[in-house]
This record gives sequence, structure tokens and C-alpha cells, in this order.
Amino acid sequence: MEGTLVAWSGSSDDSQGVVDPSDTKQQRRRQRNRVAAQRSRKKHTEKADELHQQHEQLEQANAGLRREIEGLQQEIKAWSQVLAQHEVSCVLGGRNLLLDLLAAPTPRPWALEGLELDVS
Repeated sequence: MEGTLVAWSGSSDDSQGVVDPSDTKQQRRRQRNRVAAQRSRKKHTEKADELHQQHEQLEQANAGLRREIEGLQQEIKAWSQVLAQHEVSCVLGGRNLLLDLLAAPTPRPWALEGLELDVS
């Protein structure tokens, strides 16, 4: 039978119905591997879903913070206008109070209470 190809049916049974023990071991190993692969794919899918939810939450938080920044910038603009209008009639003279306020050190209320806090 040299040079003759014999087709394999894919069955682990030989002609008398005897199962090769190595085939059943291999089948069990393949089944365990299949189950492990399914678990791994499920775990990766769950992780991806979790990351997607986290991304959505962070996007919403980011949008909220951007709206807050916009509101605060509008508030700064409004107060700057109020201050500019006040400077015209201020009895302290022609000094630019807005620049003085912005250049002044940030007030620290705890310093008035005698607390020592490291803010650096």
C-alpha cells in the first residue's frame, strides 16, 4: 500500500468498537480547553462592558465639570463687570482694584483661627 492514502473518518472507534484511551483523554482535554476558552471570552466581554460603563460615567462627569467651569467663568465675567462699574465711583481713588485683588495672596481662613496647615 505504498503511496496509497487512507481517509480518516474522524471517529475514535476502530472496527471492533474499542475506544483508544488516548482519544478519550484528548477529547476530555479538548472539552476542558473549550470550556476554559468560553470562560475567558466571557470574562473579557464582562471587563469590556465594565470599562464601557466606566467610560460613559466619566464622560458624563466630565461634561458636568465642563458646564460648571463655563458657569464659573460667566460668574467671573459678571463680577468683573460689577467691579469695573464700582471702580468708577470708588472713593479709594483711581487704583485698579481688580488687578490688586488678583495679585493679592489667597486668603486662608484657617490662618485666622491659629491652625497650621501645609497647603503646598
